[in-house]
Amino acid sequence: MTNEMRVILKGKAAIKLWQQGREEWNRWVKEHTDADIIFEAVDFSHYQSVNFSGYIFPSGAISFQRANFADAEISFSNTTFNQSRIIFNDSRFGVGKLTFSSASFSTSSFHFQNTTCNDTEICFDNTTSHHTTFNFAKTRFGNSNFSLRHAQISDSSLNFSETSFDGGNISFSDSTFSNDKLTFIDTQFGSGNVLFKDSTFKHVDLNLKGSRYAGPLFSFSDSVFEFSDAMFTDIRFGDQNVNLENMTFKHGKIDFSGAIFDCNHVSFYGSRFEVSSIDFSATHFQCETCDFNKTFYRQSPVKFSGSLISAEYFECEDAVFNDIADFRELIITDSVQKLSFRHSIFQNSFRFSIVDKTETVPDFTDTMVSDQHLISLNINLKTKKRGIFKKAFNVSDARKIAELRRLLGDTPLSSTLSITERRAKRWHHMALLSQ
Repeated sequence: MTNEMRVILKGKAAIKLWQQGREEWNRWVKEHTDADIIFEAVDFSHYQSVNFSGYIFPSGAISFQRANFADAEISFSNTTFNQSRIIFNDSRFGVGKLTFSSASFSTSSFHFQNTTCNDTEICFDNTTSHHTTFNFAKTRFGNSNFSLRHAQISDSSLNFSETSFDGGNISFSDSTFSNDKLTFIDTQFGSGNVLFKDSTFKHVDLNLKGSRYAGPLFSFSDSVFEFSDAMFTDIRFGDQNVNLENMTFKHGKIDFSGAIFDCNHVSFYGSRFEVSSIDFSATHFQCETCDFNKTFYRQSPVKFSGSLISAEYFECEDAVFNDIADFRELIITDSVQKLSFRHSIFQNSFRFSIVDKTETVPDFTDTMVSDQHLISLNINLKTKKRGIFKKAFNVSDARKIAELRRLLGDTPLSSTLSITERRAKRWHHMALLSQ
């Protein structure tokens, strides 16, 4: 339809048709399938509720730009958008609810840029989307909760770049994304939870580069990635817990290089990586505990090179590395009490080295390595005084050093460590005699 022939419904005429209800609206749209409907700068604060439930929108522009919804209850549930351009740019929402639950988007675009929300409950649960772009860039969500759960999103894109969430809970859990692009570059997440639990990502490009999290829980637990890339580069996690347990990652790339975990607990427990590449190079593990126990890497090289570990407990126990494992040039701070690879299996090339001297003796008890391994470190045994005697600070250091020597075999470093091992045993024994 040419611009001269296009039907445009706006202002009071658009409000009048809306107030006549769903049946009359849908009848009009059926007769004007390509129309534009304009609610620009409309003040909806005069209405206690704004109900578009079950409405069908035409394939033209649907504009609520600069509209003021104040504290209204706004519903677009079960609404159909087909080849529509939906615009909420620069609009305002207060302490109300905005829901698109069970709405259907097909070959459309949804614009929610530079929009301001204030404690708004925003819900896209059970939404279906096909060939649609959603743009939330630079939106200020305040303390609003945002939910996109149980959604089916395909051949679409969601852009939350430079968006800020101050305190609300964010959930994309139990959803399926296929052939999509999800972008959260430089997004600021405040004191709420951020959840992607039990979601499925197939042929998805997920980018969270430079985003910041300060809430109690960030979780991708039990999610499945297939033929997808996930970028967590330069991301920063603060406050409480990061739960990435029991994830399955197949045929893709996951990149945490330059990330900072400055939180209580980080866990990748039980996650599986198959035919993928995993990059933790130059990552800072500044958390209290870090758990990579029972992780599995099949045809999936993993890099931790140049990472800073200051977590009190860093555990990678009972893990299986089927491909290259690069732990070179680790920076280990004095705050580390446990650095453990107990019972893990390295079936391919294993490279492990620590920058400068370290008081932390890594634990390789019952660890299996292939012939393609290289271990380099300089242990400065941590001791404490008991009267006139020195005592090894950690009773288990001697055993850990013995395990290191077992892996090293007949090498100069093994000979050097034998002296350190004898000191650990002697100092501890002499300290016992002095008690």
